Amino acid sequence: SHVPRVVHYFNHGARIFSDEAILNNKIDPIEEIVCLSHSLGIYVCESGLSASECRHIIDVSEACAASAHGWSSYTYAKQTLGCREHDMLAFASKKPVMTACATIG
Repeated sequence: SHVPRVVHYFNHGARIFSDEAILNNKIDPIEEIVCLSHSLGIYVCESGLSASECRHIIDVSEACAASAHGWSSYTYAKQTLGCREHDMLAFASKKPVMTACATIG
């Protein structure tokens, strides 16, 4: 699999996922949400990503972690996607994150 080279943009991730951008999101929500655990509040939905699109997001997450000289940003990326801090990750994951925001919102 191709490991992307981390390119530093100009904090576009913060703009892509700003409060205004999320509130004005035009992506359609997912209609079916499945609850995995009521007690833990874990819900899932199908984002429509292909296996290669998922792999690309993982590759970008790992590249961002490597550029930070450790796995802390990857762990953070797995929890919150780290999109505001890593432009490359923001671009790679914009559609599924905005789909999730539209679905939850």
